[in-house]
Amino acid sequence: MQLAWRNLNKPEVLVHLIFAVLLVLAGLFYEERLVADSGYYVFRVINNQSFWVEHDRYILALSQIAPWVGVHLGLSLKAILVLHSLGHVLFFYSVYWIARYLLKFKPAGPLLLLLQLLGIQEGFFVPMFELYYAAGLCVLLLAIWRHPQKRLHYWALPPIAFFILTSHFYAYIMLGLLIALQFAENGWSQRKQYLLLLTVMAGVSVLKKFNVTPYEEGKINAFISTLKHAQYGWSYLKNLAAFLSQHYLALLLVLFASLGMLLKAKKWQQPILILGSFLATLVLVNISHYGFETSRYQEQVYFTLSFIVALPFALSFFKGQKASKAPFGLWLLLLLVISYQISGILKTSGKFTGRMQEMQSLISQARLQTGTKFSVAEDYLQYDPNWSYPLETLLFSSQNGPEHSLTICTQTDYTFGENPKRLTDPNTYLFRRWEVYPLQRLNPTYFRLKADIYNGLRQAQQ
Repeated sequence: MQLAWRNLNKPEVLVHLIFAVLLVLAGLFYEERLVADSGYYVFRVINNQSFWVEHDRYILALSQIAPWVGVHLGLSLKAILVLHSLGHVLFFYSVYWIARYLLKFKPAGPLLLLLQLLGIQEGFFVPMFELYYAAGLCVLLLAIWRHPQKRLHYWALPPIAFFILTSHFYAYIMLGLLIALQFAENGWSQRKQYLLLLTVMAGVSVLKKFNVTPYEEGKINAFISTLKHAQYGWSYLKNLAAFLSQHYLALLLVLFASLGMLLKAKKWQQPILILGSFLATLVLVNISHYGFETSRYQEQVYFTLSFIVALPFALSFFKGQKASKAPFGLWLLLLLVISYQISGILKTSGKFTGRMQEMQSLISQARLQTGTKFSVAEDYLQYDPNWSYPLETLLFSSQNGPEHSLTICTQTDYTFGENPKRLTDPNTYLFRRWEVYPLQRLNPTYFRLKADIYNGLRQAQQ
């Protein structure tokens, strides 16, 4: 398939340009985008030279394709880390090309752009999150479902739904909303498709029930504990309203625009489904994440709201119209929302750039001392080190070659549990707070630590 650029209408050009902006941002902030799970999984891929899937969340493999390719092409560590950052945007861009130009699904562009930006600022710097990928696959699933070739439905929808549902509990809300909206529009004419998807949902639920990991059990127990003991009154609701208006203004604007377009078109079922899903999800996220502290984790928990809001907006956007004839006002609203969110990402970037520069400063200080393994007290850190600090410093320090590798952990990490005893063996290193590994598990092509003991950073402690 060849795309004749001269035949692209202006809105399509705008979509490609915004994707280009996201790729530029991903390239510029590739180091900042290694916090927490993002750095953890790319390290696993590089070190093991293979995909790394935990908690039966098979969708994780999609987020690892770019660094996996880089490793097997023999690229440098820095090139792989850049590719890792770009890969998260390229995944959505690939889905866009397939959905828009192969499957002729017009809402794909606005929908995929909103899913990368709406309600996301700090989350941009931790792009490895299963629900982001589940949302992208939901767009692909819907594009296939709305394609006239029914044979494509029967063999493509079940495996895509399987990957979506293995991502996270909230993926059930996403897929359930897709099914409900399709039913509201088509009734029982697509009952075979409904049955296929509901069967997959039931099957994955059974698999999850008998394969619950300790991590997932902890999340479930925390949810139940919050539900039992947390206080929800008018004061909490007022704070929630203030929180949403301050941090999710663009999301609320898109929600009201979506509901308005559906009501104007006299679509009565869809607004009820959208608003009901939004409110139900809002209840669930305020149980799983009680309170209003803004963070990348909070944004990830709230992300399902972005999907619920973006989906009807994009579908109503092109309802019964050619892409080139979509109302100018809606394109303007989309552009304003995207510009607002990108502006928020740039403002937030200072926090992550400062954290990265502080980490690089500590690495430079460590190079003036003897050894490759160090610890630092949190009191001397301006920015939150996060649990991924030891592996992030190992990634950063090794970019100029494995002979430059070193790792820095916090004193809290070092003194956790049996770590002080286990780390007296010079042939071990602290991967993260809960895991001490032998040095021989490091891939020497990219990482090499010496058989020495942990030392405190002298300059950092002055």
